[in-house]
Amino acid sequence: MKILILLIVVAGIVVAAVFVRSTLLRVHRKHDPIEYYRGWGGYWHPIGLEHKITKEEVDAIAARGAVYLVGYFDADGKLLRVVKFFRVRSSSNISIPTIRTAD
Repeated sequence: MKILILLIVVAGIVVAAVFVRSTLLRVHRKHDPIEYYRGWGGYWHPIGLEHKITKEEVDAIAARGAVYLVGYFDADGKLLRVVKFFRVRSSSNISIPTIRTAD
């Protein structure tokens, strides 16, 4: 019985260590001055951008009329501003660009 409890405690410590390590790697990664993302996660400040995409993927997403986000970072890698881009279709099927900012 003691061995089972010890195994459960060790497994819990390993899971916690992996979670902390992955969080630290995500927080301390280097950022370009401008990066493109497909979405965000959570509603805390600053917003957590997820699913980083390339400029080519942005062009394809914009052609479909879907939403994408642009994150602006300072020299230290801190998020300065997030801009949400999406297109609104008019009745004549002409794409009208619309910009929403989240400062």
